[in-house]
Amino acid sequence: MAQARPSGGECQGQVVQPDGDADRRLIAPADASGQAAHGGGPVVVDDGYDTKIKIGEALEAAARVVGDQPVRGSDAAAIRAAEARAGAGVVPGGVAEQAQTAADANAAGAAPTAEAKVTIADILTWNATAMLSTEKAVTAEDAAAAAEAEVEKDPGEGTRPYGVSAALAAAAKHNQEDAECQSKRSTRPRAADECTPTMEEQFDRI
Repeated sequence: MAQARPSGGECQGQVVQPDGDADRRLIAPADASGQAAHGGGPVVVDDGYDTKIKIGEALEAAARVVGDQPVRGSDAAAIRAAEARAGAGVVPGGVAEQAQTAADANAAGAAPTAEAKVTIADILTWNATAMLSTEKAVTAEDAAAAAEAEVEKDPGEGTRPYGVSAALAAAAKHNQEDAECQSKRSTRPRAADECTPTMEEQFDRI
């Protein structure tokens, strides 16, 4: 999965929106000018679109990478911390509560087989952005809070590679680098590239 880090401080990638779907976005490489990263449909490059990754988006990124893994207590703790950092506290019936219920069921052996256990994707896919309706961009403090909660819940396991806290760390790094790139670009003529690396690239850097 490793990719070469852009050289010379070059800003890579661009934010694209699928035509006709203004509520969701894709973060695609800079050469994805004609086709969406997923689905192959036409895209619209929106220069005014908010390129900051939100907490719900970061959680769904984790679901895409490690979604087949059963939810464990430390995952639920990290999700709870992320939900609280999103600004609404712990939401009744929200993703944190669902994750804890899933973790408890998995730990108790309620599922007849390992394949029947509730997975991270079962909890976070679509739900994270739907239930965490916030415009708060991920910060390093958000990522640190999730990592601390994850480790505290299960010190022997540590944080899950490419899991919830890792996704938040990648998103925070993305947001910081994007802010720095946008600041530099504002002092010079517009470049051909944009300032938003993909989440996959950010995962490779943490």
